[in-house]
Amino acid sequence: METKAKCKFCYRSYVYHPGGATTTLNRHLANCTQYQNKLAKAKAQGTLNFGLDDGNSLVVNPTEYDHEHTRELIAKMIIAHEYSFRMVEHKWFNILMKWMNGNYEFIGRKSIKNECMRVYESEKNQLKRSLKEAESISLTTDLWTSNQNLQYMCLVAHYIDENWVLQCRVLNFIEVDPPYTGIVIAQAIF
Repeated sequence: METKAKCKFCYRSYVYHPGGATTTLNRHLANCTQYQNKLAKAKAQGTLNFGLDDGNSLVVNPTEYDHEHTRELIAKMIIAHEYSFRMVEHKWFNILMKWMNGNYEFIGRKSIKNECMRVYESEKNQLKRSLKEAESISLTTDLWTSNQNLQYMCLVAHYIDENWVLQCRVLNFIEVDPPYTGIVIAQAIF
């Protein structure tokens, strides 16, 4: 019977016989990027810089490479700026990322697409929680026709959050078939 030992840093599995030697596991730790990052963080000191926002805050630059966090930040950048998923495969993007942090790991376009969908689902769930906490919500709609003669409707929610800050969130953006009667608009909102 073969048992597996799993690295608690990168989660790779290795064959291990109870009571046997641990040479394979020790050899792995010497090459495990995540483990080496943990050691470097423990030994290294973060760098303090003044923040760019107000000049009074301090920013700590992390010394450890966190692949999951990097992937999430790149996904948010792609979403915010409407970049192509392919940009993560561009040669000079990868050269820049590798220069910024030597531990940077290549991310493919399919992987970043999945990360963008994960970020979308996360933001959607966060919006649902925020809307549940709102005492009241006002809905507004706007209808218009595109250059291709397609009719669109946007549904927007306005509410005050728990910090008394007015929030405005797009809930949906859909194509609507004519005629623009109250019933058609109500069905689209529903």
